[in-house]
Amino acid sequence: MIVTMSQAPVNSTAGRLHPLRRGGWRLWHRPQFTGIVALAALLVAACEEDNGPTGAAGVALAGTYAATFTVRFTNGFEAEQASEPGTVTLLAQGAQGAFAGSYLLEDGSSGVLDGVVGADGAITIVAFGAPNQRTLTQVRYLRQRFPYCDWLGAALTEFSGAVSGTGLTLIGSATLTCRYVTLSGPAVAPTTVSLAISGARG
Repeated sequence: MIVTMSQAPVNSTAGRLHPLRRGGWRLWHRPQFTGIVALAALLVAACEEDNGPTGAAGVALAGTYAATFTVRFTNGFEAEQASEPGTVTLLAQGAQGAFAGSYLLEDGSSGVLDGVVGADGAITIVAFGAPNQRTLTQVRYLRQRFPYCDWLGAALTEFSGAVSGTGLTLIGSATLTCRYVTLSGPAVAPTTVSLAISGARG
């Protein structure tokens, strides 16, 4: 018994199956579009290159921000909050998001403010206060306001924030011990200090 298959003509157009003959059977294959796919990939890559800086390098960060510095100080003997106006100046970040900057308070105290910004605008502070010193341990404003505390022994718990549009927000906190003289004699109190910075770029 001989088996035959339909011999009806098939239009060969892009996207359809193409017939091929092999012996007494009709085989099918799909057209190859290797050249078209490669061209499309090149066009996509070219468009991406024209979009300008991307990732952390594309975040608008550089400039001078008019800012308010708010300190909160809490332990078993006292709780205090104080605010001081000042400015934050940040330089443009590198390709990996690292940036350098500085701050200046109205009372004249100043210091470095260095960090890393992510593609989403999130910021991690790596240095705040005196150069080459642990963050928050050498901030003149804090040391002068709370001279009875052990700032050299302060342990940083966080210092992060974000930039969004022209706005900048940062918050850092640390734990340390402070010395008091009470009716019962000398006392040492575990203390939490936080510093919040809120500013806008002009």
